[in-house]
Amino acid sequence: MEGLKKFFHGAAVFLALVSAVGCYPVLKQEAQQPQEALRKVRFFSPKFLDDMDRDSLMLAIKRNLGYLSRLDPQTVFHYGPNDFTVRQVRESQETFLDLLSKGLDEDQLNREVRKKFWVYRAAGRVGDANVLFTGYYEPLYEGSLARDETFKYPLYRAPDDLIRIDLSLFNEKFKGESIIARIEGKKVQPYYSRHQIDAERVLEGKALEIAWLRDPLDIAFLHVQGSGRLKLRDGKELLLNYQASNGRPYGRLM
Repeated sequence: MEGLKKFFHGAAVFLALVSAVGCYPVLKQEAQQPQEALRKVRFFSPKFLDDMDRDSLMLAIKRNLGYLSRLDPQTVFHYGPNDFTVRQVRESQETFLDLLSKGLDEDQLNREVRKKFWVYRAAGRVGDANVLFTGYYEPLYEGSLARDETFKYPLYRAPDDLIRIDLSLFNEKFKGESIIARIEGKKVQPYYSRHQIDAERVLEGKALEIAWLRDPLDIAFLHVQGSGRLKLRDGKELLLNYQASNGRPYGRLM
C-alpha cells in the first residue's frame, strides 16, 4: 500500500458510463476510398488457422449477428470494390457459424471456406503490402454501485469544476496547447492531484461516484487503460470509458 500511495501520484483519470467503446487509430493516407482498403483474393487462398477454442469464435459471431440484427437490412457495407447489404453480411456470418458448429477439422473447414466464401485481404500501403493489426484490451473488474466494506474505493465521473483552458486564446504561439484547471475565488488553480483526490478525498460528498471497486490498484490500472467493464453482483456489466483527466503528469510505481 505504501508504494501504491506514490503510484501515478499526480495523474488522475475520470470515467464515464457509455453504451459503446471504440478504438480509433490514426489513419494514414493509403486508402482514400473504401474500395481501396480491401482487395478480393482471386488465387492462392490463404490457409486459415486458429490457435484458440472454436467456442469463443462462435460466441463472437453470435454477438456480431446481434449487432447486425439491429441495423436496417438494406444498410450497405463496402468490401473493397464490392458492396453488400446488412442482410447479405448476416447470411454470410450465419453460414460460417453453421460450418463451425459441424465440428469440421482444420482441412475440412478450409475447403468449405474456399467453396462458400469470397476472401478479401487488406491492401496495405503503396509499395508495402505489410499490414499491422492491433487489438484493444478491455479489463474486467468486480464492482458495486453502492459502497460497502468490500467495495470502498470510488470511480469518479468528471467534476463540474474541472475546466480546460485553451491557451491559444491568449497568444497564437500557444496554438494547440491547453491546461486543465479549476477556479478558486478569482484565481486559476491546477486541478487536484491524485493524492488530494484519493488520500485527502477532496471530491467526496459531491455525488461524483460512478461505482466502487475493492482494490485501489484496480482503479489505477483502469485509469491507465482508459476504459473497462465492471461486473456487478447481480451479474450485469457496466461499460466505462475515459471522460477527462486532471492534467497532471504521470509518475511511476515506486
